[in-house]
Amino acid sequence: AGRDLVAKDRNILNQKTTSDPYVKVYVNGLYKGQTRVIEKNLNPSWNEKFKIHLSTDESNKLLAKMRNNGGEGLDFYLLIFDKDELSDDDSM
Repeated sequence: AGRDLVAKDRNILNQKTTSDPYVKVYVNGLYKGQTRVIEKNLNPSWNEKFKIHLSTDESNKLLAKMRNNGGEGLDFYLLIFDKDELSDDDSM
């Protein structure tokens, strides 16, 4: 869930009022998927589940990290964006 996200979308008076957030998921710098867009919401809750498919190398690194309780593992990033129809999506 996101809380108090920044308003990125402007109304007809050119005031920032809302956003259409979604989350992109990256593992070791590789795009793995994204959530659905929640329109006009600064406090979204996605409540989504999805599978992230890992390569054999990624799986081995994750297992090694779990076994050793540390060491080299995976970098896991969740990046929030505002969906825009007429321009590039804005990072939040």
